[in-house]
Parts: sequence; C-alpha cells; structure tokens
Amino acid sequence: MEDRLDCKCGSKLWGYKGDTGYIYVCYKCGAYKGQGLHPMLMELTMTDPTLLLQMIDMGVFKKIENEK
Repeated sequence: MEDRLDCKCGSKLWGYKGDTGYIYVCYKCGAYKGQGLHPMLMELTMTDPTLLLQMIDMGVFKKIENEK
C-alpha cells in the first residue's frame, strides 16, 4: 500500500489506515477517498470534514508507512 498518491490538484493524497480500511487525504484541496470504512463514517466526514482531521490527531487513523 502506498503512503501517498497523486491528487488531481497537483499535490499529494496522504494515506492513513484504520482498523478496517484506509483513507487518503489531500491537505491542499481537501479531497479524500477511502475504502473499507463504515459508510456512516464517510457520511459524517462529508458533513464535517474536520472530524477526519480530529480522528487522525486522536490516532484512530495511523499514517501509512512505505516498507523499504
């Protein structure tokens, strides 16, 4: 799994993994995408995007590290 992906805005989507899925976030344009996450979580983050940042800050999502 990659630690970051290219974003449509030209910046990077940074990867984070949770217990059951993962999410990529662009800190420049605010875009994000994920897979394997509970649908309610995606709905909540669309309503309040700061919730996602709070969950990263609290350690619910951990940064994806590329294995070398």
